[in-house]
Amino acid sequence: MLENLKLVNYFIKEVFAGNVGQLDHIVSTDFAYYLNSNPKKNFSQYGKRMKLIQQRTTTVIGEVTSNDDIHFHFDFDQQVSGITGEGSTAYAHSEFVVRRGMLCKIRVNYFKSKKEFGDFQKQVEESRVVLL
Repeated sequence: MLENLKLVNYFIKEVFAGNVGQLDHIVSTDFAYYLNSNPKKNFSQYGKRMKLIQQRTTTVIGEVTSNDDIHFHFDFDQQVSGITGEGSTAYAHSEFVVRRGMLCKIRVNYFKSKKEFGDFQKQVEESRVVLL
């Protein structure tokens, strides 16, 4: 049961260490990345976004949790740096799906304010539906 959690934690650590280009061996061929309600993106597009994010933000990641060792969830905050957006913070919830030992889906939902994020978290806690 812990193998998939190790995979997700390793993936996150390597992405934020700048090694996203070296992780294609642990993602499925049908990998899908969703950002809010935008159309699906592939692993290459995900990698480009993560490189851009690393250059402009400081990310604080919460604990990765799972109830079934397939669906993993965590919250994170991103402090924006640079000339535009200096000092602003984004709040987010991320979901990873692992099947047959491969990362196959990442969904990230960003929120503009801590209140909006808190409202989302409350909805998730009160819901019996799993977000994927």
